[in-house]
Parts: sequence; C-alpha cells; structure tokens
Amino acid sequence: MAFALYAVASLALFYRPGLFAGTHDLGNGTDPYLYIWSFYFIPHAIAHGHNPFVIPLAWAPAGLNITQATTTPGLALLFWPLTAWAGPVVSFNVASLAAPALGATTAFLFAYVLTGRAVAAFIAGWIFGFSTYVAGALLGHLQTDFVPLVPLAFLVVALRGRGRLSALPFVLLLSMIDIGQFLISLETFVTTAIFLGLFLVVQEAAAPGGLSRARWHPAGINIGLFALCYVITAAMLAPYFYYFFSDYAQIPHVLQNGGYFCIDLLNFIIPTPVTWLGGHLFLPITNRFSGGLSEDLGYIGLPLAILTAIAVGRTWRVRQALPLIVILVVACIFALGPVLRIDGQPIMRLPWTGMQRLPLLANVVTGRLMVYAVLGIGIVCAIWLSRLQRGYFAGCAVVAAAALLTLPNSIAGPNTGWYDPLPKTQFFQTGAYRQEIARGETVMFLPFQAANGDAIIWQTLTRGYFRTIDGYGNFIPPLYAAWPAAQMLNEDAAGPDFAPQFNLFMKHFSVSKVLVPQALWTTWGPALAEAGWRRQVEGTVAIYDMAPASWAKIPDVTVTAAQEAFDENHLRALTQAASCMLAKRATQLDPDAAVASGCLDPAFRAEPGPPTNWDRLAGWLGFFGGKIGVAVTTDGAVAKLIAAHAGPGVTQIYFPYPRLYDTVTIKNGETGELIFVYGRRTLMPAGAVDHT
Repeated sequence: MAFALYAVASLALFYRPGLFAGTHDLGNGTDPYLYIWSFYFIPHAIAHGHNPFVIPLAWAPAGLNITQATTTPGLALLFWPLTAWAGPVVSFNVASLAAPALGATTAFLFAYVLTGRAVAAFIAGWIFGFSTYVAGALLGHLQTDFVPLVPLAFLVVALRGRGRLSALPFVLLLSMIDIGQFLISLETFVTTAIFLGLFLVVQEAAAPGGLSRARWHPAGINIGLFALCYVITAAMLAPYFYYFFSDYAQIPHVLQNGGYFCIDLLNFIIPTPVTWLGGHLFLPITNRFSGGLSEDLGYIGLPLAILTAIAVGRTWRVRQALPLIVILVVACIFALGPVLRIDGQPIMRLPWTGMQRLPLLANVVTGRLMVYAVLGIGIVCAIWLSRLQRGYFAGCAVVAAAALLTLPNSIAGPNTGWYDPLPKTQFFQTGAYRQEIARGETVMFLPFQAANGDAIIWQTLTRGYFRTIDGYGNFIPPLYAAWPAAQMLNEDAAGPDFAPQFNLFMKHFSVSKVLVPQALWTTWGPALAEAGWRRQVEGTVAIYDMAPASWAKIPDVTVTAAQEAFDENHLRALTQAASCMLAKRATQLDPDAAVASGCLDPAFRAEPGPPTNWDRLAGWLGFFGGKIGVAVTTDGAVAKLIAAHAGPGVTQIYFPYPRLYDTVTIKNGETGELIFVYGRRTLMPAGAVDHT
C-alpha cells in the first residue's frame, strides 16, 4: 500500500508526456544518455556472449570501460526485461520514476520496523524518498538518485543489532545489498560502507555493556560479520575490480573535485530552484552556492529543521535513535565539504579535509552525503512521533506539512529541468544514415569531449549500427587523450598544427567519417576543410569524409612522434611570440597579451578564468625571473626527444618542473612541464634594443 501511494506521488510530480513514448528522458542535459546507453548495451553484450565490462562500440576501438564510468550496470540488468520490450529510453525513464517511490518504500520499512507506527513510518519514507536530495539527483544522476538499497542496508544492520536476525541471513542479506549497491553506484557503495560502519559501532556501543563486552560476545561478532560481508562482496565482484584497475595507473585518480560540490551552510534552510516553494525567490543567494542545481542538495527547510532538532532532543537517549542521530549529524557536517562556506564565502576548514585524503574519498561529491542526513531525519522524526503519548496524529500532521514544503519544482509545469526531449535530426530519424555510414564503420561526432555530444545516444537509438570514437565519462581514455588532436578537440581549439595532427589521429584509429551538428559548422568547418575533409550536408548534420587518394597519403605514426611534432611546433610558436613581444617592448608577457598584440595565433588564448600564463593547449609563456620561459606539458619520452636538439640560446631546461632536466632521472611514463629558459637578449630580434 505504501509503495502504491509513493508511486502515484512520483508519477504526479515527475511524469510528463513523452517519457513512456521514448521521445523524452527524465533528466537534464546529456548525462542521462550514458545510462540509456548502458541499459541497452550491457544486456546486449551479455546476450551475445561478449565482454560486458569493456564494450568496443564507444571509445572505439579500445571500448568504453563500464567500471570506470557511471553506467549503473546493476540497473541495466534489473530492467533488462523492460528494455527488451519497450527500449532503453523508456526503461531508463521507468527506473528514474521508480527511484523516489522505491526509496520512500524502503525507508518506510526501516521506520516501521523500528516504530510499529504506520503513519509515522509513511512520513519518514516521504521525507527520504521525496527529499531535495532525490529530486535534485533526478536532474541527471541516476546512479546517486536510485537509493532504495541504502535504507535496506541500515535496516538489516539494525535487525541484527536487536537480535532479530541470525548470523547467516544477516551475512547473505547484507552481502546481496552491498553487491547491488556497488553495481548501481561505486560512490554510494563506499559512503554507505562508512556510514553503515559508524551506525553499527554506535549501535553496539549503545547496547547494554557497550563495546566492552567479551571479544566473542555480540559486539565483536557483529562487527566481524559486517566485515565478512564486504570480503564476500569483494570476492563476488572480482572481475569488476579487475577491469576497474586494469589501467588505473594511466587514468586520473581524482575524476572530479568532490570538495567543490559541497553544501553551503545556508542551503539547509534556503531553497534553490529545485524546490517549488520559494525556490526562485533566493536566486541572488543560491547563485553563489558552488554545487549547481543537481548538487546543491542540502535543503531541509526551517520548519523541518526545527522539528528535527526537537526530535533529536527528545530521543537522543533512546537506544534505537542514537545511532541515527549520530549519522544525521555526521552526514550534515561531512556534506559541508572540506571548507565551511556561508553565502559562498569560505570560512574555516572542516573534518572532511582529512577524510578526502583516504583512498577513493577524494572523488566523493560531499553534497551527496545528504542522503544519510535525510534518512536520519526521517527515521528520527518517526521514532519521536511514535513515542508521543498524546497528540500523535497532530504531530504527524505537523511533520508532514513541514516535509511538503520541500516539494520539488517539477510540479510547476512541463518545461522544467526534469524533462528533456531527445535530440532530433532527419539524418538519423529517417534512416538516411544507412546511405552514408556502413554498418560497423567508425565515426566521430563533434564535439569530441568526455561528457558532451550526442554520439552515444544516436548509437543507442540505431541499436549499435556504427562504432564511434567518442564516448562518455569523466575523462577521455589515455589511449586517445595522449594525441595532440584529441587535446585540441577537447578544448575546442584548432591550433595552427591542427590539420596534420587531426589526420594522423584519424588515420591511426581508422575513423573514416566526421559528423558535425549545424551549431558547430562555423567552428569546425574551416579547420576540417583545411585538413582535406570533404563536406556533405544532410539536413542539420554535415558529414565529412576524405578522398581515398588523400587518405593514403597520411603517414602511419606513433603517438610519441605526433606529440613530438606538436610540442616542437607549440614551443616554436611561443618562442616566436616572446621575440615579437620583446620587439614591441611589452611589459606583460602571457598568451592573452601575445594574442592581443598579434604575436600569437588566437588558438593559443589563455585558459578561461583569472589571468594566467597557460594557454588552452597546455603551453606556458612568461617572464622567468629576469629571463623568458616557454613551456609545454608533455611526457618523459617526448621531453627527451625535444631537449636533445635544444637551440644554443637555451640557458636552462626543466623537466618535470621544478626539477632541472636530467636524462638519467627522467622516466618515460611521467608527465610534467618541459620549460626552456632563454636570456632576453637571445630572443631580442636583430636591430631591436632592450630597454630594461
């Protein structure tokens, strides 16, 4: 019954026409595309006897490693029957719509087991399942939004602590929950393990005799069984770990700055536009929050916060409430991140500073720890309400009213952030792509970036008709990222060396066609034409290919040779820019100043943000003490090749900066800044006078 009511509420809040027709997705931007892709291709790989961990259709030919991307394989398998019947878009939408209702239901079960009061438990389920955390995550982060296993994990541990679950069922149930949570979200799995462990320890400490009980008494046994569950989980998921760590040394270990997406203290009581009531009234304040709509997940509301404080004050001596109160408080503190921010201003360091130094925790988006806070709020309020001697229903009504004040803004109308149409183009919708692309051919979609573009959604909707060198995730795989062309494409900056570098890249990976949406024709059309690619327009898509004779003339080179050529040209351009600026008696020397003076190609403009001496292609230009420095970011093998024939005007070489260049200590795998230092007079053009 509870699930049915929650499901109706979820449909009322988030359903829009088109979700069940497969023409729209429940989410915002392109993040849902990866989940939709995984809903189709993970079951497809298993059904055809292929490796489901590395799927070669995206990031072709190497393949998209699903263990290193937010692909929710657990949900892809769970919804496999629906995907086979209705398609991956509908399946994804159903999973997203089910997330609030399922989360609310499992929180209801947790609260009901602890209290035995259905109304109070129903309110607890609502607080959890329809919280700002869940509504915000629905904007595009299914892996963190689908959290029904979190309350179940706490429920199993609570039942074990109360002696209502024997050892074997406890281990089996918690291990299955852990495996399921891991296959939905590694991040939530890691943080749940931390908070679940804390919950267990406090629960055992609050039991008669506390943690001082005999070694093999319940406390020690329960903690040991808890650890055993994670050993079993690790053993069962060994293949997953194998593929996750297969190239771990080469990929970024910090995929996202989790400490940046943290909760502003004011967000606890000030709503963002995610919330219906008052969400747009405080934009001058909430615009200063750092997380963005999908990560500013801290809103509880002043009424519910006050009621929670009352509930905590009335129940902190209750054995079953104390562990949840600790979880609530710790989660709120950790959600604030490594630095306390109030109205966007950093105030002081917080305990998460130390936590983020632990393995994997540097990647945790701290705002997402609110999932444990809202669970604690819901259950503690339910325990408080259940213990009221008088006024139980009145208390339930007051808490329910406070919870309803956090309703999501999805009820405001159809044009909300929870509802996006899938991309449309006649080239794919009419089947015209079959005339231009051969089945299994490898193509590139622009933009070529780690988390952008429509490549994987069109690959899904065409049921894998073509391969694509594009993919989706937090980073471009190192196999591609090492190529200078990939770096330029990722930065939307076609440098002077773009044409040859692009052709070397495409030849190496056998990419025979480039698809460019109309919005990018003026950005990339001239650069592709200069590289010798022919253009054909099909509606709003331009298809570029190369004549076979021109294709045959492109040499086959290694990535090291391509990097060396690009870095040498880059250094040459920066050195010439420095010489040009000295001739103009410039007092400022950086890429932007050089571009403004006509001394440097605009492609080398500085990185966005505060003034910097770094250009967008990872080069550096500036005064180096009393001398001139030019630099590129490269690896040890390329650094050796370039430094071997450095010109006579170089006074010092650093690699990796700040270490002086030394061929003995350089390792081919290490990366860093290769800096060449010149005397000012060395770069001064003939006839120019140095007035410094």
